[in-house]
Amino acid sequence: MIYHHGHILHLAKKAYERSLEDSSEASVSIMLSAMTLECYINEFTHRVERHQKHDNSNVLSRLGFLLSEYERNKNSLASKIELIHYVLNDEKVDKGSSLHQNITMLIKLRNALVHRKPESTSDFGMDPEKVYSLHPFVKFFVERKLIEKPSEKIPPIWSSYVNSPKVALWAYNTVVSQIEQIGTSLPESGTKQIEGFLTEATPQI
Repeated sequence: MIYHHGHILHLAKKAYERSLEDSSEASVSIMLSAMTLECYINEFTHRVERHQKHDNSNVLSRLGFLLSEYERNKNSLASKIELIHYVLNDEKVDKGSSLHQNITMLIKLRNALVHRKPESTSDFGMDPEKVYSLHPFVKFFVERKLIEKPSEKIPPIWSSYVNSPKVALWAYNTVVSQIEQIGTSLPESGTKQIEGFLTEATPQI
């Protein structure tokens, strides 16, 4: 079996490095980072499903069964991550945690970039007295001091603001953090093959 998440993560890193000179590369890095996470969860699911065939008596076998059912029912990537966390840690994901919020935003941002529709200032009119609210994407990154707050006189067109090297770096590090969290949650016994796979994550940059 060939595993691809590490290669895609490497490509995300390269796109981030290019974004330092050409900010348009940031969206490439963001989408590749999100793709890495989806690929990684698919690979993890395959690993635990294989483990289940050899040992159906422990937590990983139960996780393998549940993930296979999630896959069959086409559950979302976010729900799979929450399931993995719940089974491995015997607790629900803390939805107020920075990692959960970052993962949720990364998935939303990836979907918005892939299915992006044209944006135009004319859609908002040209009233010089009008004050605009920040787009939720822009607000998220402004609050985390990753991008500068745009003027309230500028229509809330989000794509030009999130196409930033700092946002690309955030996306990359978010994925690495999620992979590392899953790795550290694994039980100590019976996981040698899986753990070796999980601990190969590229360091944050």
